[in-house]
Amino acid sequence: MGKSKAAETELSGRDQPRYEGMEKRATTIEPLSQASVAGAAAEAVIDPSALDEFRAIMGEEAEEAVAELISIFLELSPQRLAALRQAMDGRDGEQLWKVAHALKSSSASLGAMRLSALCSELEDMGRDGRLEEAAEKVARAEEEYEKVKRALEDRSNS
Repeated sequence: MGKSKAAETELSGRDQPRYEGMEKRATTIEPLSQASVAGAAAEAVIDPSALDEFRAIMGEEAEEAVAELISIFLELSPQRLAALRQAMDGRDGEQLWKVAHALKSSSASLGAMRLSALCSELEDMGRDGRLEEAAEKVARAEEEYEKVKRALEDRSNS
């Protein structure tokens, strides 16, 4: 059985009107400003709804409380990340899950959901004694913390 006229046209590439002018349209898209890219990146790192919920609970004292919460998080997290690395290096599963649990909770309270998820995985690894994969997860948690730190500092400075 032969091909239909529509199939022959589609296969031959002769039916191109729907693609005409696409190159012209694609080049007229405005580039994103650096500020909008940075803002979008911060939003991806921090879920603002977590802090919004905290503000709603705290009422009039919300901004001061949020600033204190962020300050404590930024002070304690490097110590917790160092403790994660030490637990991993020492193959101490119990210590790994305890520290990961603490960092998971504090990260989630600020809306740092990717960091919280990584810590949840580390918590499970430590509890289950699966430490062979922990090095990569700890490194990813350290990288994500740096993103969270920048996003929180950017929010504080704006």
